[in-house]
Amino acid sequence: MQQGKDSEQIAQRYAEALKELALSETGLLEQFGNDTDGMLQVMEESPDFERFLVVPIIAMADKKRLLVEAFGGKVHPYMLNFLQLMVDRRRIALLRPVCTSYQRILRELQQTTLAEVISAVPLSEEQASALIERIRRRTAAVRVELRRRVDPELLGGMIIKIGDEVIDASLRGQLRKLTLQLTLS
Repeated sequence: MQQGKDSEQIAQRYAEALKELALSETGLLEQFGNDTDGMLQVMEESPDFERFLVVPIIAMADKKRLLVEAFGGKVHPYMLNFLQLMVDRRRIALLRPVCTSYQRILRELQQTTLAEVISAVPLSEEQASALIERIRRRTAAVRVELRRRVDPELLGGMIIKIGDEVIDASLRGQLRKLTLQLTLS
């Protein structure tokens, strides 16, 4: 358990260092936000990519080569240097938590609330805009970042996650509550 906590703290320190680097030049804060978001997407879409970086027996030069091939010309040169530094320091296994921590830091700096909505069917732009406005009023955030996902198993409605709060307005959730009430009666 302690090792996980140590890893979180190390990842947080790297994310903070990335933030400090980003604050040194105009526009880097958002650029690094886009870069870390893109890297998270790559890791999500290609678990083998992340596994390659994590395996300790793979040479550091091979890991650096992969990073250059994957991100060269797609991320800011400072970010690429940062990634190579993480390889040199044997911290590249923390890439996902570093990116996630940086995204959280960026949202805090920009007073942005992250909300995830899982719906049975895709939301229209009008529905998404209305939902963003409601979340903005509820959280008093300057901006709302809405991540959408479709899960047909919800049957209808949606589940909204804002930080630690979960609002289950799905048909599946309502049926689950009804079943629970009936079994307790």
